[in-house]
Amino acid sequence: MSVVQDKIQLEKQAPARSWLWPGLVIGLIVMQAALAGTLIVCATNDPSFAVEPDYYRRALNWDAEAAQRRASDSLGWTLSLEVAPAANVVGEREVRFRLRDHAGAPINDAHLDVTVFHHARGNERIGLMPAEKGGGEYICAAPLRKAGTWEFRVRALRGMDQFVATELVEVEPSRGKAP
Repeated sequence: MSVVQDKIQLEKQAPARSWLWPGLVIGLIVMQAALAGTLIVCATNDPSFAVEPDYYRRALNWDAEAAQRRASDSLGWTLSLEVAPAANVVGEREVRFRLRDHAGAPINDAHLDVTVFHHARGNERIGLMPAEKGGGEYICAAPLRKAGTWEFRVRALRGMDQFVATELVEVEPSRGKAP
């Protein structure tokens, strides 16, 4: 009877052992799929990853953009900008733009369109519309909350004249609160 009991005992254990290797393979496949899904979510939600907006159209029109930059340079205009060292209570800093012509005279009555972004977060672009204050100065408040390198892309229009400039500004951490 002991042979019969051993055979019955083996038959009871066989189904448990038959799932061991397929279960291990299925478990590894599930772990790999979970890891791949996690990596896909991390890669697609990275705020520091950015693609230049409308890059393909810009690449096709590169010659036109180069001609526009040459025409802008031929105007002889210069742009300087200054970012306030302190932020106001809502975290915005005053940004002051100064436009001058080739002789250093202020350029008034221009319309400025500015796009600004932090280099560590190139996908988070901010549009600014500075208001003219006279004497070639244009001022606006910008939410420059992060310290580091900010890129300002400025387009100034006055009549038929169009000026484009890109400025990189190192913004320090806010020193106190501005009124």
